[in-house]
Amino acid sequence: MGGRAPPPRRRRAAAPVGPSLERVVANLRRLRREVRDRTQNTQVRRVAVLAAYDDTLLQACGLVDVDAPLASADRPDRAFARLLTEAALEDAGIALDPPQDGAAAA
Repeated sequence: MGGRAPPPRRRRAAAPVGPSLERVVANLRRLRREVRDRTQNTQVRRVAVLAAYDDTLLQACGLVDVDAPLASADRPDRAFARLLTEAALEDAGIALDPPQDGAAAA
């Protein structure tokens, strides 16, 4: 009974929910390249890739707390809202088209 108090218990850090920002940005860049590549064989593939890109844009906006015009855009306005959302992410420091010299941004 040395009179010494036991060390305080440390709380475990809460496990992050969902993918990291780095993973989301990597997916966003990959999908962006696929959207720009017009060689998808079928309309179904083009629509699926664009939908995945839009979902990932919204996910990235949520992670960096950026307003996403794409979230509330109607079908005729989605292309323009997508551009606004991309611009908002770029303004927040997420490089959607990073330099090709190997330097990573975001």
